[in-house]
Amino acid sequence: MKERKRRKLEIFAETHTKEPDVSVSEQTDDKDKDMSCQTVIDGNYLRAMDSEINALRQENETLRKNCEKNDRMFSPKDFEDNDEKVKNLTGLATFALLMILFNYLEPFLQNMDVLDKFRCLVLTLMRLRLNLSVLFLSYDFDISKASVSRIYSSVIDVMYLRMICSLARPRVITVDNANAVSKKLLPYIVLK
Repeated sequence: MKERKRRKLEIFAETHTKEPDVSVSEQTDDKDKDMSCQTVIDGNYLRAMDSEINALRQENETLRKNCEKNDRMFSPKDFEDNDEKVKNLTGLATFALLMILFNYLEPFLQNMDVLDKFRCLVLTLMRLRLNLSVLFLSYDFDISKASVSRIYSSVIDVMYLRMICSLARPRVITVDNANAVSKKLLPYIVLK
């Protein structure tokens, strides 16, 4: 931005150091008056404007690349075909499992202005898996600390309500159906 202001000042200084040639001709008839005005634009002014246009195009291209990079960061495309990254950042084994979880929770996640639903879920899973601070996540996702806290609380609530509360815990498991139960549920088994 400072560079652009500097270039504008240079162009202004170059073009306003010389008085432009202005010619005015008047025709004095009672009914009609004809007036014309002509300014001379020299080659220096055109070259300065051309360099300004080129500089703005370069700045536009740089900003476009940064936007594409930020749009790709923590998006599904960023995790696709990289199960190691999924496991290290979210704690889930594969990208397919991450997408299953997202597709299950997505209808219940709130629309946030600062992040899309997938990034909200990834932010929450990263905080759970890596115990990252709110400050770090705010820098990493380029949002405020308050937004990180709000997103985290919202997604945690949805995960709890949709995943934990929806699981039907067996009240009594008999020996007959205990073989079908995984070893994790063995403390719930009651023998008749």
